[in-house]
Amino acid sequence: MLRSLLNIVHLDPGFRQDHVLTAALSLPHTEYKTQEDAAKFVAQLVSSLESLPGVQSAGLGSDLPWTGYDDNTSFTIEGKQPPPHEDFHGRYHMATAGYFRALGTPLLRGRFFTDGDEKDAPQVVIVNHALVQRYWGHYTKRQKSYA
Repeated sequence: MLRSLLNIVHLDPGFRQDHVLTAALSLPHTEYKTQEDAAKFVAQLVSSLESLPGVQSAGLGSDLPWTGYDDNTSFTIEGKQPPPHEDFHGRYHMATAGYFRALGTPLLRGRFFTDGDEKDAPQVVIVNHALVQRYWGHYTKRQKSYA
């Protein structure tokens, strides 16, 4: 049991754990009635945080890594069919353009989200190596994250 605990303690979580400040917030529905209202607040908040002295990057997300958030969704993969009576599925989290940079999450392929990835733009997704390994089966040490 102690060996398992030591292995977990020394496991690379995939993000920087130091020099990161986190907070939780909930917007009152009476003041932020639409997604557009909330999006404007988020954009202003991120802009204000990024302008603070010493802040290198700021972002918002639906949750922090490893906090137990466990919403799943199904998806399709062009040219592939899931096994009978199954779907392709994965956990998802929502994040602003600066979220992964603020956490120090390395991106090894593809790109991070940008401010241009808005509601009416083509949809973009960032996936981790576990999802790539599960559904595409090709993973190398140098390719931990895909976008």
